[in-house]
Amino acid sequence: MLEVKQDLSREHVLYAGEKAASVRHLHRTSAPVPHVEGVAKPRPLPPIVAGILTYQSWWTPPFGDPLRQALSEQTAAKQLNIGCALVHGTFEARYPDTGEPDLTIVEGPRSLLQLLMRLLKQPQSLATAPAIDYEAYVARFQGEGRPRV
Repeated sequence: MLEVKQDLSREHVLYAGEKAASVRHLHRTSAPVPHVEGVAKPRPLPPIVAGILTYQSWWTPPFGDPLRQALSEQTAAKQLNIGCALVHGTFEARYPDTGEPDLTIVEGPRSLLQLLMRLLKQPQSLATAPAIDYEAYVARFQGEGRPRV
């Protein structure tokens, strides 16, 4: 989930965190996976990656203490994992048990490429995506005046 805004500011970081929480609170499912030797249990659902994409940073320096402060104010559901200010660079945030973000910052040109590569590497560690639980969708539509499947 990426929130797009004009500039990277405290207000926009907090807003993007609210949006991240709204997505993370959605009901999610995973289905068993049939294969030649039987059925594998549903995969655990991976965390949802959330971030912000902006044209520029409001702060000087672009990724200094004000950004760290804004990120550290977020609850776990609101945490942003990645961000990009196209003019200034990209950041990636990890949150150890302390709650204070550990930032990797790459400043300079090619910030959009940095963002893309960092986003693409996120699901790579999953190896295989969780299977879609179609039964959850079917059950959701039953009783809502829609045709039964």
